[in-house]
Amino acid sequence: MSILTALQKINEKSTGKDISSIPTTRIADVLEAFADAIPNTNIKTVNLVQRGTLEKKTYYKVTDDNKVQKTAYDTYSSCVIDVSEGERYYIDLLERSTAVNYIICTNAAGEVINSELTGTTSTTTHKNYAYTIPANGVKLYVSTFTPTDAKDFAIKIKTVAGQANKFAGKKLSVLGDSYSAFAGAIPSGNAAYYTGSNLDVTDVSQMWFEGVCDKLGMERLVVNAWSGSKVSNIDADTQNFTPMSDTSRCQALHTSAADPDVIIIWAGANDFTKANAAIGSYNGGEIPTTNDTFSNAYAVMLSSIQTRYPNAEIYCCSLPTMVRTKGITKTELNSESKSVADYNDVIRRLCDIFSCTYINVSSVGFNRKSAYPVYLSDNATTPTHPNADGQMLYAEKIAKAMLNS
Repeated sequence: MSILTALQKINEKSTGKDISSIPTTRIADVLEAFADAIPNTNIKTVNLVQRGTLEKKTYYKVTDDNKVQKTAYDTYSSCVIDVSEGERYYIDLLERSTAVNYIICTNAAGEVINSELTGTTSTTTHKNYAYTIPANGVKLYVSTFTPTDAKDFAIKIKTVAGQANKFAGKKLSVLGDSYSAFAGAIPSGNAAYYTGSNLDVTDVSQMWFEGVCDKLGMERLVVNAWSGSKVSNIDADTQNFTPMSDTSRCQALHTSAADPDVIIIWAGANDFTKANAAIGSYNGGEIPTTNDTFSNAYAVMLSSIQTRYPNAEIYCCSLPTMVRTKGITKTELNSESKSVADYNDVIRRLCDIFSCTYINVSSVGFNRKSAYPVYLSDNATTPTHPNADGQMLYAEKIAKAMLNS
């Protein structure tokens, strides 16, 4: 049986349509579209919107009365699909104008119950943007920018078959540094970095952890973040922070009413760059009694968290992409000539030892040369902290990694 004949049979079984006339140059598209119908495949996603079926020269936006409005415009395309509450989708699209709401979900009455991606000042490519249909959602509207040099760009809306969203309804707590420290969302006494008036992050809803909660249907419980803090105790007294390995922080991820179901740790950037903590040599065995090296402190932290929250799922993020120790034309090395990869290796290894899940956020979609000012806009010389767009890019990365864990 030829490949084309096999594809025809797959398509007829799936849709009842004859594809025998499709040119062989389109075979790759057809394979992607019907991958879920091929037995014994490792491909988990099925493209729900096919090339050529988009409604061209249109986009959707949310009106002042919370309805959906379709607008004609030459450089946009859009589509609408029926959905159900709790379904999870990965969406590919190009984001551009702030006049557009790129992802909109409505209820049976046609009222908008959620919208995401409201435009940027430059074209932003979203690959596998994770989106979970909220309660009462019945229709999903997706729009994409289609520049003249990308006429065939197709929206792709993919769903993972047979996998329930295990995070829906669960409580999330976060342990971290400035990347997570939004004023008013952290414990009293902890230093904030995001004040509500810097880096275009004006509301806590623009923080990465809120993005993760939105995408996975989770509830934020506690964010124990402290700007400038480390996992280790190096420089803690002079810089006036409490280390994340201290039980007063790593065991303060609950409220009086609830413990967290999921804990995300995003830490280590300051151990690497600011009066850096030596990596150390801990590789399993007895839990260290000191927290003066990065590996010792990380082990103490994970052990303390698991002692207090034995049933919580723990996710540990790598160090982020940043420019701190060297100029933009060089790679990151600290005063001990250790790289970001060396510190990430510690986190990855300790995740294996303590049965936690490692999330690599360093491959988030930008690098040290492309980060400023699109995603990291705090400093042109040493861009470090994500703006609103960067925060949401990290939210996409972390949520997707959790769904695939």
